[in-house]
Amino acid sequence: MLGADPVAPPPRILLLYGSLRPQSYSRKLALEAERILRHLGAETRVFDPHGLPLLDSVGKDHPKVQQLRHWSQWSEGQVWVSPERHGAITGVFKN
Repeated sequence: MLGADPVAPPPRILLLYGSLRPQSYSRKLALEAERILRHLGAETRVFDPHGLPLLDSVGKDHPKVQQLRHWSQWSEGQVWVSPERHGAITGVFKN
């Protein structure tokens, strides 16, 4: 397993993917990474970016914004998976 200490809580890992396409390879890769991390003993959450509003278009009280903030604070580590668009990460992550 991941940790040497059998009494220590499992690491908390947040996985984020940067594509909104229905058949997104980024999403599939994030889910596979989650499967492996769980097998190794980690506690995981995968953030679905659908419905996340554009930056500064809504207040901090928007449910998707609150969820992302809460899960980011919950996590001890993060895995970001994004396709490359013209040499950069996607707008989903830039947002």
